[in-house]
Amino acid sequence: MKKQLINIGRTGNKLLARFGFQIVRYVPVSGGYISAKDTVEAAAKNNQSVTDYVETMWQERGIAQQVIDCFKDFGALSPSTKRVCEIGTGTGMFAETILKSCDISQYESYEIDKDWAEWLSITYKIVSHPANGESLDCTDSNSLDLVHANGVLVYTPFLITIKYFLEISRVTKSEGFAVFDILCEECFDENLLRAWLDSPHLYPCILPKEYVKDFFTKNGFCYIGEFFRKFGIGKSLYLLFKKQ
Repeated sequence: MKKQLINIGRTGNKLLARFGFQIVRYVPVSGGYISAKDTVEAAAKNNQSVTDYVETMWQERGIAQQVIDCFKDFGALSPSTKRVCEIGTGTGMFAETILKSCDISQYESYEIDKDWAEWLSITYKIVSHPANGESLDCTDSNSLDLVHANGVLVYTPFLITIKYFLEISRVTKSEGFAVFDILCEECFDENLLRAWLDSPHLYPCILPKEYVKDFFTKNGFCYIGEFFRKFGIGKSLYLLFKKQ
């Protein structure tokens, strides 16, 4: 069945190409889908970096620095952090902030959007791996000081998220850190729930916080803390774990 769908997609693209169209995989992201080419051009016209432009557009000025400062406060990012991997690097706002503040020897990225992935590899000191949206298969086991995801696991379906959790557990080395944000019950009080319902965004996927903590504990990590950040209509919760 999967091969049939792939063949249908290829055939459809050949036909649509005559009219300038193409079938592509839809990937929902925080703040709505944004084109790499259009975003980079718009940032340049506004004499802004892509990070500044995107933070302004999404009304999250300074959010990347605030989040990375929290990484540092919990010890997940320090002078001893040398090898980092980011899932869903997107516009590179968190990568840029980390690379500016730390002496990273290798920064790996798994970004499913090919245009952004290419731009990231050209713009920053980043190894941009091919991404299939569920694994970190180009990264060696027990090799990373820090694995992080920002505004990604808030919209991935449950089983895809679990696949990522298993991959995070595999690639993080002993004494390494795993940091990511989720949308849990605490992110949807009555007012925030109403705000989401009144918005056009229907992507949020809830993950119970205690389930996630228990999962990582069973996979050799210890829970070291949490913090909230402004996200979209409301807020998301970052969880931080250290591999034992």
